[in-house]
Amino acid sequence: MPKLPDYKKAIEAAEIILLSSNQFELPLNLVKLISGIKTINVHISRFSETGVEGLKTIKTSGFVKEVNGIYFIAYNDWIENVGHNRFTLCHELGHIVLKHDLSKTDDWVQETEANIFATELLMPEAIIQELVNRGYSIVNENTLEELFNASHTACQIRIDEFRNLPEWHGRYTDHETIANVQFKSYLDSSFPYKKNKYYDIDDEIEEERERDKWR
Repeated sequence: MPKLPDYKKAIEAAEIILLSSNQFELPLNLVKLISGIKTINVHISRFSETGVEGLKTIKTSGFVKEVNGIYFIAYNDWIENVGHNRFTLCHELGHIVLKHDLSKTDDWVQETEANIFATELLMPEAIIQELVNRGYSIVNENTLEELFNASHTACQIRIDEFRNLPEWHGRYTDHETIANVQFKSYLDSSFPYKKNKYYDIDDEIEEERERDKWR
């Protein structure tokens, strides 16, 4: 049987990084978060800083290398989409934290796990569920893009996960600590509970499907 991505490992690893950070507001300060990880030594650079002219013509978003126990993450700053670059940083960090074989650059399992890690770190499920619980729509509004400083594509994929993969909801997520402790003050200030509003995310998605029938 071929090896499958370990979703649980990727999600829990992202949450450990988030919970051990000194981040209490959104969007996350990724440079501060990554540089503050005490268990690994990571340096971040932009393609334009490397002095390698050939990087300007390649299409890759970024890469990670390890030299003598030090990890170097480089991202393609010629890609002007800030949200895209933020996801790249999280993705490459995922390869490090998940102890992937960095010599394998096209391994489907490793790439999938790094994407799951990046998604959970950049756009924590606990925060999204809490927004819905507080009465905010994540289906028809650009709430996620602004909140997480993420790309439109990444946000749409995140929403589609909630729409099509309900078995993921809360399975591995430390909702109580993330939403109700670490980010509670921020959420109370920026997203106070709407009066007489309490939504379940599955209910909201079901309502969206029903509306789609008439469009």
